[in-house]
Amino acid sequence: MPFNGSGSFSPYTPGNPAVSGTTISSTAFNNTVTDFAAGLSNAMTRDGQSPATANIPMGGKKITGLGDGSAATDAATVGQTATALAASSGSSLVGYLPSGTGAVVSTVQTKLRESVSVKDFGAVGDGVTDDYAAIMAAINSAAYGTGYYISAPAVYFPPGTYKVNTTIQLKKAVRLYGDGSGLPYSNAPILKFPAGTTGIIVHRYNTIGITVEGSPTTAGDGSIIEGLNIMGTTGTADSYGGHGIYLRARAKIADCYLQGFKGNGIHIVANAGAGGISEGNANNFYISGGASYLHGGHGLYVDGADANAGTVISFDCSSNTGWGIYDSSFLGNSYVGCHTAGNTLGAYKTDDANAQCVFSGCYSEGGQPASSILPPSISIGGLHGAGFASTSKGVLSGSSIGFRANYLAGASSDASLSVALGAGGTSTEAMNITTSGGMTWRLQYAAGRAYWDWANSGGSEHLTHYDANTVTFSNGYARDLSGAANVYMRPAPAGLPLGYVDKGMLARITLSSVPTSETWLQGDIVYNSLPAASGSIGWVCTTAGTLGTLNGGATTGSITSGTPTLTVSSNTGLKVGQYITIATVSGIYKISAIVGTTVTLTTNASSTAVSQAVAFSNAVFKTFGAISA
Repeated sequence: MPFNGSGSFSPYTPGNPAVSGTTISSTAFNNTVTDFAAGLSNAMTRDGQSPATANIPMGGKKITGLGDGSAATDAATVGQTATALAASSGSSLVGYLPSGTGAVVSTVQTKLRESVSVKDFGAVGDGVTDDYAAIMAAINSAAYGTGYYISAPAVYFPPGTYKVNTTIQLKKAVRLYGDGSGLPYSNAPILKFPAGTTGIIVHRYNTIGITVEGSPTTAGDGSIIEGLNIMGTTGTADSYGGHGIYLRARAKIADCYLQGFKGNGIHIVANAGAGGISEGNANNFYISGGASYLHGGHGLYVDGADANAGTVISFDCSSNTGWGIYDSSFLGNSYVGCHTAGNTLGAYKTDDANAQCVFSGCYSEGGQPASSILPPSISIGGLHGAGFASTSKGVLSGSSIGFRANYLAGASSDASLSVALGAGGTSTEAMNITTSGGMTWRLQYAAGRAYWDWANSGGSEHLTHYDANTVTFSNGYARDLSGAANVYMRPAPAGLPLGYVDKGMLARITLSSVPTSETWLQGDIVYNSLPAASGSIGWVCTTAGTLGTLNGGATTGSITSGTPTLTVSSNTGLKVGQYITIATVSGIYKISAIVGTTVTLTTNASSTAVSQAVAFSNAVFKTFGAISA
């Protein structure tokens, strides 16, 4: 064995080593040559004739001077490996396995491509270099999905100041995000736009620029703009209006700080089918956290038939030339925990009479004009140092709620009603009604007298006084007693209106004589305003009816047995709620509706009549409360 298993070569013995002056036997010589041949056969040759037959330990030494490998079984040099990993496809050579059961092996390249940094595409972020092209390259680096609604990879902005000389127009659903918290001094990337330039526009599938596309392409619906500081500069506004973020499609804006734009900080205007710059659909937009300061317009502006059902949470709009938050949407949006301060036009504003915006727990600082919340929008809770303008009819704040009232006859009025919800300090007021004419009535506790008053500037009365034109409901229909002079409606002494489902509210009025007109219900009481000895306290209605003569006796009507529909020759003098009789038809009938000459009764006719006289069925009053001589 020429090698001993440890790498040492031992010559053949006996006969070796040879001794001088002795004859070397042929056996010893031949065995020695054979051993040399065997040893050389076990060695690797420099020209590659013999491969290794076992692993070769290097003992901590290097193999130097290697060439670059070319086959999968070749050794790779350090230089070749470094070059391969530094190449554009280098990360595809490195595997990645998340921890946890069920994790699937992929490559580092696949993992990293799940998000993109603008610096991957050459953005510098030094505040000097225009990074617009790099930002758009990052957004357009990939597309997922088909049709109108496709998405792009999430695009990350590392901290830095990115000068962007051109408006970023989003036509894919993309998440643009940084590490900002919505505050100006956070570690947020800054996107800085030139004077008058709009920052970011989120488009619908059929919009681009300030107009619509001839053929729809793709949409930015569902985009997310998060953790960025977006800065503008005053100057002449561009064709888009010079806004910070312009939503023509639904999107989410979270923890962004916007400052200094010529137009509005966030501008949401969308009207599906309108064409032009207002075309879009931004319903269900969402804004949370962040702030909008120092703009030439409003902090947040919302308008359009399709800018509804949005939610704005914890958003601060302050120090703007316009309103803090101005909502002119068609149906309304929800605002929760928002804040405004130092805005030139005021804190909060709504102006669409159809919109039902809700401001819940929002705050406004003093030192700015009052909020103007047009009904039916409402404000609930919060502290409002700026207060509310007189047009703000729906305000629930502190211990009272106020809202717009309607007359019972159904005609909308500009009356306001506020109701106390608890102990409002030392105030005894429970409800306040102010009419458009300036008359104010307060339902208040009469301190020291243990009863409630209706009070106005002319004095107060025990529960309850209404003026002569007040109408109430009787069996679902309006009762108008304005024809009786000096009418006052009083409820029962216990403070609750006398009445029930079948009859409605009963009257307690004051007259100088028994009534001769209007409709009365059984149980109505007329107090004698001129009581005298041997007279009576008043009169009580014992039979419901309508007093007076109908149309001078000239009205006739026709009706079919078993139906409630009466056709009259004239509806002059007829009103809903009146009691009538029809000649040749037995019974007393009450009117429930009048449309032209068609009168609907509350009960069916007992027989058929054709062109028979129609007359009022008079109420019956009896005196009560005799006064001694």
